[in-house]
Amino acid sequence: MNAVAERLSRTLDRNLNAIASVAVAVKAYADAVLDDDGAAAVELALVEVLTNAIKHSGLRSRAAGQIAVSAHVDGRELVVEVCDCAPLAPEALLEKARDKRVEVSVDDIALLEESGRGLSIIVLTMDEVTLHTDHDHYVLRMVKYTIG
Repeated sequence: MNAVAERLSRTLDRNLNAIASVAVAVKAYADAVLDDDGAAAVELALVEVLTNAIKHSGLRSRAAGQIAVSAHVDGRELVVEVCDCAPLAPEALLEKARDKRVEVSVDDIALLEESGRGLSIIVLTMDEVTLHTDHDHYVLRMVKYTIG
């Protein structure tokens, strides 16, 4: 693990092809403060969030503009935030995914229902996941606890 930069910020267009470069940058950032499994979990969760945001944004009325992604270390936490003008996840699905966290382990992802599967994967792989509104944007905040 290396020294971590102060803060990582990226934006991407609503294009599935744009996800990879942002995910790779965040994974490299996470590699500085997490073990391999933790950094891979962050990358997986971020890919799920961005894929859902892009795929499902056409179903929402305000699906224009770019999606912003930031990562920073706060004490013993790696915080990744995804900010979008369209809801990144319905509140009810986030709560349902939290409930499933107790019932399903990461090793049994195939047991998850198809609807909300990506959100369930995010909740299972991250230590904390919250959604809140910031002015006219939705911010999904994911936390992975760092080691050492």
